[in-house]
Amino acid sequence: MSTTMQIRLEDEVEDSLDNPGARRQLQVAYQRQTVTAPRPADPDTPPTAWQRLDLFLARLRPHREPLSLLTDALVVAACWNITYLFRLGFNR
Repeated sequence: MSTTMQIRLEDEVEDSLDNPGARRQLQVAYQRQTVTAPRPADPDTPPTAWQRLDLFLARLRPHREPLSLLTDALVVAACWNITYLFRLGFNR
């Protein structure tokens, strides 16, 4: 929820403390805005591609920094070799 919306909601709540009907309407409106967790999938159905990707990325999360350093090093090494071979082609 954005800060301005939260401040506006707090102002409305303060204004409606004396009116129980308005307070209930605000509570219902606030409950509609809250995000609920998705229902668990049926265990008999196979996971979708997005769920498999999410599980894979969740397993990689603890190793994110070393993997990003390794990926950066491999990209730098590949670019270095490509540049070297490109310059060799011009020298011959």
